[in-house]
Amino acid sequence: MHRSGTSAVAGALEGLGIYLGEPGELLPPDAGNRAGYFEPVELIALNDRILARWGAHLYDPRLAERPEGLADLPEELRRAMQAYAARWRDRARPFAWKDPRLCLTYRFWRPLLPTRGIVVVTRHPAEIADSLAERDHMDRRGAIALWESYAQAAVRELRGVPCHPVHHEELMADPAGTLERLRAFAVGLEPVLEGSVAAALARIDVRLRHHARPRGGELSERQVRLYEALREARPVAEPLDGELAALLDACSSQASGLREERLVRAQLEAKVARLQAKNEGLRKRLASAPRGGGPAGPGWLMRRLRALRGLR
Repeated sequence: MHRSGTSAVAGALEGLGIYLGEPGELLPPDAGNRAGYFEPVELIALNDRILARWGAHLYDPRLAERPEGLADLPEELRRAMQAYAARWRDRARPFAWKDPRLCLTYRFWRPLLPTRGIVVVTRHPAEIADSLAERDHMDRRGAIALWESYAQAAVRELRGVPCHPVHHEELMADPAGTLERLRAFAVGLEPVLEGSVAAALARIDVRLRHHARPRGGELSERQVRLYEALREARPVAEPLDGELAALLDACSSQASGLREERLVRAQLEAKVARLQAKNEGLRKRLASAPRGGGPAGPGWLMRRLRALRGLR
């Protein structure tokens, strides 16, 4: 689940010697996560396509149908997933994938990429709700319902795979001890790791813990059971009830506007980047242009620069 501390744990895994991808392959840092997300952009895109196949997305993880696995996907998407998984296998080094969507899509990847182990990162749902309320302006009850849906999907996928729980509050309170235990789990799966606990510790900044709060009575008994199962990394399965579905409807509606806003912002940022690149090209031409006011002279180039800036 996003806002659970998965990025901090992913950075620590990289410090321990687990490969997470080349910098150019990963989602870049932003104001919401200045240390980086450690999420491969292509993996995100493939997971979004899997979810979209059944009308789901990051902020509404319910699937309209109940697909069993890879065979239920379109052939073109299966081929793209197979090629992507093969590229990672060919890198011949210990690696991990990080994307909150894997809580929902792991069943489709499992036949393509046999998993040695899963690190299950947990954080109290009330803290996740606080974080989503601040970053995404999400209703708190809707945020907890979103957490529950992700948690249900995650614990269903834990069967038959070695798991290690990492609790966000313990990582912040005792980073050295938490990372020693994480390294022991990783070494049990991959005996030769090039990193160290010291390198992993260097990635953890306990000052970045926000939204720590006293535990209130915000969770239902079902949600408490689910949270405890997730903390212990053991599989359970409980169906969505009507109230949870209604809250997710509201959460999905709210998130739709957020996705559109982010899409528009991304498009504007891309346009600004193209204009800046064009501007820089014209500056270089201006620096090397002959004197005079002809079509190739600085006067003409200055007029073009002003036009690009909207100063005419």
